[in-house]
Formats: sequence, C-alpha cells, structure tokens
Amino acid sequence: MKRTLNIALTIASVAIGFSALAYNLVGTLAPGIVEVPRYSDLEARYYAGPPETSTEAILQGRFQSGCEAFLSDRIPARNQAAFLNAGLQRASIAASAKVLGFDVFPTFFDSHYYVVPDDGIIVDIAEQAPADGGGPELDAWISTVNGAAQRHPNVRFAYNCVARHDQVESNPTYRYFHNRLNPAWAQENLIDRLDPRIIAFVDAVESYDEICNDWIATEEHWKLRRALQSYDRLGERLGWKRYPYENPVVVAQGWYGDYARNGLDLDVPASLEDLPIDFSHLTFYELGDFGGTEKTMGVRDSVLAGTEAIEPGSVTVYYNYFGGGGAEVVNADEPDGKTALVVCDSLCYCLERFIASNYHRTTFLLPGNSRYDRSLESYIDEYAPDDVIIMTHVTKYQMFAEYSPAFIGL
Repeated sequence: MKRTLNIALTIASVAIGFSALAYNLVGTLAPGIVEVPRYSDLEARYYAGPPETSTEAILQGRFQSGCEAFLSDRIPARNQAAFLNAGLQRASIAASAKVLGFDVFPTFFDSHYYVVPDDGIIVDIAEQAPADGGGPELDAWISTVNGAAQRHPNVRFAYNCVARHDQVESNPTYRYFHNRLNPAWAQENLIDRLDPRIIAFVDAVESYDEICNDWIATEEHWKLRRALQSYDRLGERLGWKRYPYENPVVVAQGWYGDYARNGLDLDVPASLEDLPIDFSHLTFYELGDFGGTEKTMGVRDSVLAGTEAIEPGSVTVYYNYFGGGGAEVVNADEPDGKTALVVCDSLCYCLERFIASNYHRTTFLLPGNSRYDRSLESYIDEYAPDDVIIMTHVTKYQMFAEYSPAFIGL
C-alpha cells in the first residue's frame, strides 16, 4: 500500500512539474495563446523568475530551490486550485461548527483568518499579548519617543495608539484563546510609560457592532467614518479642522480585502466609501524629494471625477484607492501654517489628506511599512516640525524593529 502511494505521489509530482514547464514554454513561445502572469493579486507579490544557472548556484543549492519556486509559481490554474482546496476545507469546518454551535470558524485548516458568515465579515485571529510586556523592542520604542520629546521641549508630541479589532475583547475569536491583547495591555505597557508631556491615549474598537459596521469587512483597515472619529480625537487636542461625515459616496464595492485574499475566501465582498472633498490645495512628493516630481496618491481623484472606476472583484483596493506611504506634503491654503511630522501605518492612508490640510507642510513616515535607516530624532532635527504625531496600532513597534531598527535605536 505504501509503495503504491509513493508511486502515485511520484507520478503526480512529475505530471505537475511537466504541466508547469509546458505551461511556461507555451506562454513564452505563444503569448497570444497562453499568458503567464508575472504578478499575483491573490498573494500580492511577483512570481519567481527563472532560476540562476551558474555552477556556483548549482553547487550551493540556489538553482534547485529556484527551480522549485519557479515551477511552483507556474502550475496551471494554481489560484483556482488553492481556492477549491480551501473551499472544501471550509465546508467541512462549517458543518462541524454548526453541530458544535460555533458562529465563527477559520477559513481553512490552520488559517489565521476567521469568518463570521452570519455577519458577513472575516477577521484576523485575536492577537497574542506580547511576552515580557513587549520586550526590548517596546522598550526601545518608548525610549525613542520619550527621548525625542525631552530633547525637543518646544515641539508638541501626540500619540494615538489604535487598538484594532484583532487587539480588543470584542474580536469574535477572543473568547476562544488565552492571553490575548487588549486595550488595558496597551494602556499599561505603552501609554502609561510615555513622558506625561506627550498627549497620549488608547483609541480602541469599542464593540462588536463597530467591527461589523465601521471596519472593512475583510481587512484590518477602518472605514473612513471610523477613521475620522480618531482624527477628531486627535483634532480636539491639537486644534484641527472638523470634517463631518456627510454625503459619503460609494467608490468601490464587491471587492476583496487582505483577509479574504490571505484566507482564500471570496464569499465575503467589501465596500468602500469616501467623502468627495476637494484636496487640490495639497501637493504630495515622495519622501526626500520635496519639490521634485509630484507623487500620485492612488486613484481617488480620478474615481471621484468619474474618469476611472474600480471593478468588482478587485483584491487590493484600499491602498490603490487612497494611496499612501512616506510622503512630504505642502498645503497651499496654509502658507504661514505650522508643520508636522507624522509617524503612522496603513491606518493613516485614508487620513493623510485630512491631516495635511491642517499644516503648511507635513511629512509622513511609515517605518513599519518601508525600510528606514535613520532615527526618529534625525527626522525631527531635519524637518523641525511644530507637531510630532504618532498614529499606529498597538504593536506596530514590532514592525519598526523588523523593518527599520535604526528608527527606534536598535
């Protein structure tokens, strides 16, 4: 029996490998018949290229691993097979969950993402509370922020610590696991350790209804209505302009976010709203290229103008629509206004225009999304802002340590 199984597995492996080779060969020789994609929307990455063929690569194993990655990425109907497999697993899990009385279950075996079919949402599993109160990474981040505030007494510092829906008790998976993250942890281990001169608070998801109504159904991002609530919480302390959430327009619907994509579950579509506010007084530049080529911030302006549309079925809409990333912004409506340095994460993508409208010049830094080789204080010294604003989710400091350790003094 074991021998038969091994033979069958060998035949299947050879067949898959041959089909991948044939698929790629036809795509190269006859691209009009077979188009081999270079990028995966599903996985948000470029497919592996041909392996290195040098003698050194063969001897060191890079050729073999490169072949494996190359062929794996070029199996015909690869994505369809992944969705089919996950769907079969999810059907089995759903049947068991119904018998046992569970209303939330993983999108496939060992998935990090859980679906609540009755409410039409997919959530990330409730986040594990960091060991040792956050460890050396959190110590370094707090020391960085406190040190910068103490050495720049004339700069106003504000810290909005966002507890997302995977970092609160109202996450529907929270009750099934032990030692999960919550706002009390964030208050005790982060906010309470900051210099008292820093305006700092935990900005938490307050209920399960908020998760269902005010966060993207299949992503870690909030809807603009909820984002503007956090904007107002900062704005009340910093004197920002108010933007009532009135007359929103739907700019995308029937699309699939990161949780749907990574959870291999396209049964839960999402929608996106925006306020049709004219932000033409703002000019964006890439970080470090102020006054150079203007930076295009997503497709927002063209969608609102009706010259472009986001087709249903898209999978990476939030960033593509709002744009984001590090940037320097000048505001023509505030020629004599103050300046700001904003340390943020992707939750700020939809808020960058609103924040920048309060200052003459605003610099946005995302050290947990991009790699920076400089310290926070060096940016403060360079840009000499009136305000330093930090707006990130609770454990973003872990990604600072991974992507940009120098930013937090590691």
